[in-house]
Amino acid sequence: MSLTLRPSSFPLWPDCQRRQFSRMAPITIKDAGYSLRQIPTSVGASVGTGTHTAVATAMTEKMNTGRLPPDNMAEDAGVEELTKRIQAEGVQWDDTTPNLNTGQKQVRRQYRVYRLELAEQLKPIAIERRITVRTKRGNDLSGQIDLTDEGIRDLKTGTVSRSNIAQYGGYSMLRRSEGGKVAHIVEDYIQRVRLDEEQPMPVAIPYEPALAERVAGRIIGDIEDKYQKFLDTGDNMVFMANPSSVLCSEKFCAAYGTTWCEEWKR
Repeated sequence: MSLTLRPSSFPLWPDCQRRQFSRMAPITIKDAGYSLRQIPTSVGASVGTGTHTAVATAMTEKMNTGRLPPDNMAEDAGVEELTKRIQAEGVQWDDTTPNLNTGQKQVRRQYRVYRLELAEQLKPIAIERRITVRTKRGNDLSGQIDLTDEGIRDLKTGTVSRSNIAQYGGYSMLRRSEGGKVAHIVEDYIQRVRLDEEQPMPVAIPYEPALAERVAGRIIGDIEDKYQKFLDTGDNMVFMANPSSVLCSEKFCAAYGTTWCEEWKR
């Protein structure tokens, strides 16, 4: 039984393997006799998806025609995607985004600062294109890179900036697997803030491609080792849990309060 390894799951693997594997392979876990919970998507992720859609709409138009579309075209696409996701999947609101109207406005203004600061200067050759390769151990490494030029540009939104070097190492591996160049890796971080605060401009965060690939390679190896041991033994303790993690709560973890993880108990 093969496993799909998604680079977006790599950064939080060291924080709690049990939580991350519950996101990676819930069916495998349930088939082994363990229970998991269903949790709604966080509003931060939903606003991020809307902003990504707005940016992808604009940059695809630029890639195809050499010109950016009218701002309302990209913004409307982002707001529509945000609304559709929330209606289909539900959402956990937070203090920064307490309702849909706020989220829609945040998507629009996050896109606007990207448009103002970055969209004109970037020259994309691929947008939101998924690449999948088979690892030596027979699993699939699969990722969707936001924007490819002579390197990798990835858009991140959220209330806090975190290190995503492991994710970008996975993207770099994928890009190079098809003969592409990765001269640089840059994260474009746009902070999600309350509407009564001024929207910050994007912050460009560079990562060193060779180091990123080394980090990702270690995590891929660890996931594959643990996965095979779990298939062999069915023991959930193969995956280390971290009850000290700030994400160890019923709000963020599908394993919290289930038979898949008991260490959460206080």
